Amino acid sequence: MKFKKRKLITALLITLLLLLLLKDAVIKTIVTAGLTQLTGAPVHIRTFSINFLSSSILAKGLKVYNPAGFPSGEILADIPNIELEYDRSALFKRRLHLPYLYVDLKELLVTKNKEGQISVDSLKFFQKDAKPRKKTGNGEPARIGLLKLKIGKLIHKDFSSGEKPVVKVYDINTSKAYKDIPGGLQLAALVLAEPLKQAAIKGAKVYGIAAAAGVAVLPAGVAGIFVSKDSAKADFDTTYIKAYTASLEAIKELGKVTEANQANGFIRGIVRKALVKIEISKASENTFSVTASARLFLIPKPSTAESLLYEISRRLNQ
Repeated sequence: MKFKKRKLITALLITLLLLLLLKDAVIKTIVTAGLTQLTGAPVHIRTFSINFLSSSILAKGLKVYNPAGFPSGEILADIPNIELEYDRSALFKRRLHLPYLYVDLKELLVTKNKEGQISVDSLKFFQKDAKPRKKTGNGEPARIGLLKLKIGKLIHKDFSSGEKPVVKVYDINTSKAYKDIPGGLQLAALVLAEPLKQAAIKGAKVYGIAAAAGVAVLPAGVAGIFVSKDSAKADFDTTYIKAYTASLEAIKELGKVTEANQANGFIRGIVRKALVKIEISKASENTFSVTASARLFLIPKPSTAESLLYEISRRLNQ
């Protein structure tokens, strides 16, 4: 009788384990398909598990491959470990709140193609014409309380100069921590922008998106930008019309234009709910100063001003 009881308990435990494995396998399939759709690039996850008792999720072996227009089969981002905690009470209110998120970015492969496009910028969620994600619950976006980011290596492949790429490898090996990230798009931009910044790679759109989230991640190569309480200023060796056009396009990229005056050299608009203004003035014979300022309900927003100025510099340096 005791043997039959032990046998029954063993069978029940095995059945429960199979159900748990099936649950995680099904969820992994759904998450993989969702990430593939979101990024517009193939995504693979080795293991995915949810602990409902501790409200935590563990994903191992996450790999994001190159999007269309770049060498297929190459891994853009190798993330061996992701750990997160989710707020169950927020889920009941149809909100997504992650009090803690750990991302181990072992390797990031950044490819520039013959047209000068950068692989990370070609991911679907960074495209201007991509459909915006639905907000959660009462209209508030998803939020991440604390992000701990571990960065290993960055590889830069540049095909813009010929058939054979110029390859540079950067051993970054650093860890960063960020608080209060406002949404998934800003999270993705931040994870990708930080290693780009460490390697001083210029020209990526993700810098502007990450900076607009309140995190200054301008690359080391962008020097001469002065950031004050509510503004950011830089001098450019360019013409007035080019500086004005780049400024106008930058506001349109990150928000909307409310007033533009080419004759007097200023543009006003709204970016991330903040009132922004760009002023263009002559610094010397062949140099023009561009000053971007931003305030939200009279509160200075230097990171928004910085993101605007970066977008301007990116356009002028293309």
